[in-house]
Amino acid sequence: MLHLVLFSLLAFVFVDTAKEYLLCNSSNLEVRYSLHDENNHPNFYMHPCVIDTKTEINFSMSWIPRIDLHVIYLTVDTWLQSAKVFEYKYEICSGTDHEFPFCGALKGETITISIVKVPRHVPYFTGSLIAKLLIFAGEQKELAVGCNVTFFVKKYIL
Repeated sequence: MLHLVLFSLLAFVFVDTAKEYLLCNSSNLEVRYSLHDENNHPNFYMHPCVIDTKTEINFSMSWIPRIDLHVIYLTVDTWLQSAKVFEYKYEICSGTDHEFPFCGALKGETITISIVKVPRHVPYFTGSLIAKLLIFAGEQKELAVGCNVTFFVKKYIL
């Protein structure tokens, strides 16, 4: 019994939860994110803070990578109410082509990505949607940046 009590106390001492950051908050949506590596912190921006099929959303990210970005892979896993609903893997930069302006960026260069888009296929739901975004770089697929983004949909707007 004493071993169980000591193990429980040690578990509380060594548990380190990820810090959550508020990206946006409105009457129908709240978006929070946590990083896999606090030392590698990109800056995110999203405006307006809505989820519907009519509003143009401006999303941008600014980041200083710690590795060269010649070959980049993106992995997105999405859960809706704790059930995995989507898995996506994509090679963003192959090393030979430069489809995106940040392909080929060197370690220490500031990268800014801006997307302005109207989401066309938004699922009708309220509750939480969690997206795990992982960006790997290099031939060895070293983790460049990783984050968990949680969308709390309070009220869906048609």
